Amino acid sequence: MLSQNFIKITDLSVVIIDECHHARNNHPMHEFMRHYRMATNKSQLPRVIGLTGVLLKGNKLNKIREELENLEAIFHGKIVTVSTIEEYQNVMT
Repeated sequence: MLSQNFIKITDLSVVIIDECHHARNNHPMHEFMRHYRMATNKSQLPRVIGLTGVLLKGNKLNKIREELENLEAIFHGKIVTVSTIEEYQNVMT
């Protein structure tokens, strides 16, 4: 819709992206974030919330920090997750 100019990115207030770990290369989510980066009126950009159950897919254990920093850069944000089993249990109960 953005690429075809049916709407402008500044027409949106909140965008929720599920399975955001797929936002790589030419994926539509990555394309959406390209529109976000290219917007001229930065003060009217929507809030973007990326959700996922899996931050990394495949055999990327040797470059976890690089992959997570790449996702943060794509979404112009910060990854927030639990760091202990106790935090996980608090979220799940």
